[in-house]
Amino acid sequence: VLSVDDDDVNQEVISGALSDFCDVSCAMSGAEALKYLSDKVQNKRPLPDVVLLDIQMPGMTGFEVCEHIRKSFGAAHAHLPIIMVSART
Repeated sequence: VLSVDDDDVNQEVISGALSDFCDVSCAMSGAEALKYLSDKVQNKRPLPDVVLLDIQMPGMTGFEVCEHIRKSFGAAHAHLPIIMVSART
């Protein structure tokens, strides 16, 4: 799981809830998430099974990150599930 959220508390909650069941990698920004995924592809390493992506982040929103992932990684990685999340109502 790749968790993308700019809030430390949200990252701790996600890691705490999922770490007993799977490996969780955290990215604190959209740019960090895109670099993480790009490094995986360049090094021929498997991508995460799912991306948990915060909608409201400074700089690059979750929607922009999602669009960039879909455009940059193309059809070869179109199966990568992206779940949009938000702690705000």
